[in-house]
Order: sequence, then structure tokens, then C-alpha cells
Amino acid sequence: MPLYPMPNNTTMGLGGVLNYAKDSLNTVNPIIGGNFISLMFLIPLFFIILIPLSLRFNPIAAFVVASFICTITSLPLIALGYSSPVVLGLFLVFTAVGALVYYLQSRS
Repeated sequence: MPLYPMPNNTTMGLGGVLNYAKDSLNTVNPIIGGNFISLMFLIPLFFIILIPLSLRFNPIAAFVVASFICTITSLPLIALGYSSPVVLGLFLVFTAVGALVYYLQSRS
């Protein structure tokens, strides 16, 4: 028995390849395997947004903006089935905590 499902004629195009990779990773590692494709896209996006904004503006505000953009970006990935709502919840928590810290910092 193979460790992951073998490719067939339905793995054509970018969607087929991503579905095949998602199913294969989910078979190998059921905990994070199905979310690996979305995390592989969202974590670098988070740092690509965070680093330039934190160099130019307030780092906490840059954290809030980066996590909010990753939250919005994870919605289509959930609709396509490449991510789970846990990833959306993670970035929502990042956004809420960052906004709270920014609010508390701006009050003093």
C-alpha cells in the first residue's frame, strides 16, 4: 500500500496539482498536512507585509495590518478547500491581540 495516493488523469492544471498535494500531505500528516498549502502561502505573505511596514511605521500597527490582510486572504483559501477555519481563527486572534496592544500603547 503506498504512503500517499498516486497521481492520475485528474491532476491537471494548478488546481489539480494543489488538490493532489493537499490530499497527499493530509494522508502523510493528518494534523497539519491539509493546511500546509495555505500556510506555505500565508506565513511568507505575513512577513513580506510585516517587515517593510515595521521599518517605516509603528511595528505594532504593522503587525495588525499584516495579520488582518492574512485573515482576509485566508477566506478564499477556505472557500477553495485549501485551508481550515483554524488558520482563519489564528489570524483573527493575531489581529485582535495586535489591535488591543496598539490601543493600550496609544492611550499612554
